[in-house]
This record gives sequence, C-alpha cells and structure tokens, in this order.
Amino acid sequence: MDERGFTLVELLVGMTILVGVMMATFSVLDDSTRIASRDNERSSAIDEARVGVDRMVRELRHARQVTTATPQVLNVTVLRRGIDQQVEFNCSTTMPAPDNALRRCTRSVAGGPGEVLVDRIRTIGTSDTSAFTYTPSTGTPRHVAVRLAVAVDGGKKGGYRESLVLTDGTRLRNVP
Repeated sequence: MDERGFTLVELLVGMTILVGVMMATFSVLDDSTRIASRDNERSSAIDEARVGVDRMVRELRHARQVTTATPQVLNVTVLRRGIDQQVEFNCSTTMPAPDNALRRCTRSVAGGPGEVLVDRIRTIGTSDTSAFTYTPSTGTPRHVAVRLAVAVDGGKKGGYRESLVLTDGTRLRNVP
C-alpha cells in the first residue's frame, strides 16, 4: 500500500484551481444579487403604478360630471357617500430634483393637498403627451382613457431604461 501523499507542487496547483473556481462562483453570485435587486425595483415600480392607475379609473367610473378636461388634468364631480366632491387628477406635476424630467399624477379633493397616485411618468414620444383622452372629444365626455408611460427603473442608477405604458379606461356611468 502506497502512502506517499501529495507533493507540495500538487497541493499548490490544486489550491490555485480551487481559488479560481471559487472566484468565478462568487462573481456569478454577485451578478445575480445585483440583477435581483434591479428586478425587485422594477416589479415594485410597476405594481405601484398599476395600483395608482386602477384607483384613478375606479374613481372615474363614479363621476357625475366632468368639470374641466385637458390632456394632463381632469376635474370631475364624484358622488361619495351621498356628497358631491370635486376631484382633480393632475398628471403634469414635475417631480422634485434629480428626477425633474419626470412627472407624477396626483389626486386632490376640492383644491386640497395632492396625493401622489403614480410617480416617475415619462413623456410618450414627442407629439403624444396626453395622459387623458375622451370620447367624445367635445361636449361631455362619456368615456375616459388613461395612458401613462412609467419609468420602471425604480429611481436607481443602472436600472431598466425602458418605460412601461399603462393604459386603462372607463365609461363614466353617472354622467347624465
């Protein structure tokens, strides 16, 4: 039975190979952690935007009257618990620095403070900046569509560069 063992050179070569394999493994784990963080931010940004658009559309379903309507601002009268309330949806509010190239949609009741519904909105192209579109486009709107391009990087550098376009709409059920 041979009990010579390994030589010093064999041990050094084996340790060098092991260190190389471990460094490659840790590099892959580091990349995976970075990608997972970026994906979590993207998922969170999408969920927050979707909830904001859903809330906006749900409230628009119960509108009784469209007071003023522009491509970025929509004022409606909503019957809530038996009381008419003036609700403004404003998608032209500029975000604070360093994101002041982006906008946000806010909701305010009777001129009160604005509550942020959707953050980090980008302009869609150069000609279409409408957040709200209406049918018919003149007179009293019967259908309102909401279309927002949301930056899905979550505000992090190195995040996703594309925008997610969220589109939803509703027929205004209570307009006479």
